[in-house]
Amino acid sequence: MSEVLMTEATLSAALEYIDRGWSVIPIRAGTKKPVIGWKEYQDRQPTEAECIGWFENTDHDIAIVCGRVSNLVVVDTDDDTATKLAADQGWDRTPYRVKTRKGYHYYFSTDTRIQKGKIADKVDLQAEASYVLAPPSTDKTFMPLAGCDPDDLPSYSGPLAGTVVGINTHEDYEDISLDNIKIREAIWEATEKFVAQHGKLAGGVGHNCHNRLVSLVGECASAGYSPEETYDHAQDFMSLFMADPFDDPKVWGVIKDIYRNELKKEPDNVQPIKEETPEPDPDPEIKLITTQDIDRLEEYLGDQTFYVDPIIPSNDASLTMVFGFSGHGKSMFTRNMLYSACCEDQTYGPFILQDRPRVLYLDLENGRLNITKFLNQAKATYGDAGSNFMMFAPFEGLDMNLKSEAGIKLLRQVINQTRPNIVCIDTIRSAFPGIIEKEGSEWAN
Repeated sequence: MSEVLMTEATLSAALEYIDRGWSVIPIRAGTKKPVIGWKEYQDRQPTEAECIGWFENTDHDIAIVCGRVSNLVVVDTDDDTATKLAADQGWDRTPYRVKTRKGYHYYFSTDTRIQKGKIADKVDLQAEASYVLAPPSTDKTFMPLAGCDPDDLPSYSGPLAGTVVGINTHEDYEDISLDNIKIREAIWEATEKFVAQHGKLAGGVGHNCHNRLVSLVGECASAGYSPEETYDHAQDFMSLFMADPFDDPKVWGVIKDIYRNELKKEPDNVQPIKEETPEPDPDPEIKLITTQDIDRLEEYLGDQTFYVDPIIPSNDASLTMVFGFSGHGKSMFTRNMLYSACCEDQTYGPFILQDRPRVLYLDLENGRLNITKFLNQAKATYGDAGSNFMMFAPFEGLDMNLKSEAGIKLLRQVINQTRPNIVCIDTIRSAFPGIIEKEGSEWAN
């Protein structure tokens, strides 16, 4: 099929899918990577205008977003054995089927929120927060069940990958099963499996040598090992699994950080990283702060100024995080606040705007239509921010993956080019793909 015909077929399919009530997104041709930030399309279907913008005169593939937004779940088999298992178990009993390169997609309707996940070996249930590539994408062929109406999707009644619960409904929390919580594997066993598959840790992306050492030392400390026993265990670990083991000062530095008070000093043959700390005064004078100290403290601090009072200082480095449940309006609030600060308004709701900043806003989720709509509305509401409010968006052809060296380098280039006072990342999940937001170690990175 020619490129022109494929473009027409994909756009036609997109319009057909949204007419069925399914949410769709564009996928970079021959990959599984969305062209846009697709989170908002887990909650709403795209408009016809958005689909035309995505698929007209492009070679993009197309994916259907599963879950409640499309009232759709898909049983996804990954080889012939998995496909046979699905048939034996009755998980393929739907007229709407798509042949993939390795197996099949079986489409079912749903009126509940169902957790995505694995239901058997090489059989996945694609549901909330997932998508499936759909015809006419690469290697995807619609093969409806003969003699049946493919528009009549049966309700899914197969096995679940997790408990079906309401979203943000506190009364349902007690019904959540803890049986589906995955217990984190011990770092030694996890690393052993990784090395067996990929070879010794070489310090590159994905190997996380430092994090693995920290995890190992933490597990030893929790198990009651002495610092010296932990050091020996770390040496065995590095010898087995690392192509370039850390030197002793590095290892003892990690042990010292974890054990803190338990580790008084390192062995004599090791040159540790020293921290200069003054000897404590055996009988220090305790100074308490009262209202009589206000003048002294204010003189020390100087005048505090703000871009947005009191949450974004203008004469001090700071980090501000806006967080909340999905759909609470974090992006809407933050974008409007920062745009307003770049204009000549003096207030934004309860916040006072003192200094006019230059803002670099990394919008890593929204497409052309959403961003254009926002800029038009913001300009009409607050005035023209001009070059004081600058937006970076991946649809201009550059990805901002801050888990990669290339992404960090690109961010530095953009900052050096624009010289902003404020950089806003919208959102963390998009900037750091795969981040586990409940893991403290993830935020440390």
